[in-house]
Amino acid sequence: MHTTQHGIQQASQARQLAQQLIQQTQQGSQQYRMMLQQEQENIQMLEQIMFWDNCPFDIFLIAQHQHTRKINQ
Repeated sequence: MHTTQHGIQQASQARQLAQQLIQQTQQGSQQYRMMLQQEQENIQMLEQIMFWDNCPFDIFLIAQHQHTRKINQ
């Protein structure tokens, strides 16, 4: 009887530990996805900076003027 009760306690503890590990894994996955999303946004921002850095100045002025017109509409 004592052995059965001990086995049940161990199984319960193992289940709780498994649930904790699942939660931690899900949280880690979510954090990883958020980091990847942030990295993608950073890359897009850098690509825009590099584009405008290599862009002739008159094209930059045209784009800036169009952007300003959109804001004022």
